[in-house]
Amino acid sequence: SNGFSYLDRVAKLKDGFFPNFALLFAYVLILNREGVHVPSNNESLYLLQLAKLWNPDFLSNDWTFSGPLFTHFVFNLVFGPLTLLFSLQVVGWIGRILSWSLILVALFQLGKHFRIPLWMITVSILLWLFYGQSIVGGEWILGTFEAKCIAYALLFFSLDGFMQERQVRPSILLGLAFSFHPLVGFWGGLAIGLSLLVLRHPIKALMKSGSYAVLFALPGL
Repeated sequence: SNGFSYLDRVAKLKDGFFPNFALLFAYVLILNREGVHVPSNNESLYLLQLAKLWNPDFLSNDWTFSGPLFTHFVFNLVFGPLTLLFSLQVVGWIGRILSWSLILVALFQLGKHFRIPLWMITVSILLWLFYGQSIVGGEWILGTFEAKCIAYALLFFSLDGFMQERQVRPSILLGLAFSFHPLVGFWGGLAIGLSLLVLRHPIKALMKSGSYAVLFALPGL
């Protein structure tokens, strides 16, 4: 009975969402190639822009921040208030934890469409992370806190919604992905749009999805 009890516990760990999520989160936290310190990589710019939008006196003598900051305005607008409450280092960690969590949950959602066990999804994501997240181009998704990380999370949830044959919610998420990071939203939207065309979705449904996507992309546009 002890043997069966041990196997049951192993099975619960293998098939439980939280253990699989925690394993991947720990991997990203410990082996984050984009840097474990805040700020790292582009955070040296992104965190300053967050603070500047909500506090005009911040870096008031720096001419590079003297003009209006239109780049990633939606990202700055949404997350900038955190800089009024916390230090930039703390804001960076809050953003990392939030974006990592959203992206990993979205990847698990996408993995379910392959109809494989949860532990196989985890192994697949681990291999992707171990390979550097990109076969070509050096692009990364899980790393430091910046606008594209939130945009990728929105894009993945959007893709999951379209794969469930939903229409309005994934279209809104796709538009928001563009608003947070136009390049992520544009290329993701182009791929999804072409896929829907190839799958011969009705023109009326395509126009409806496109209308919602464009509407919620307007702030970024």
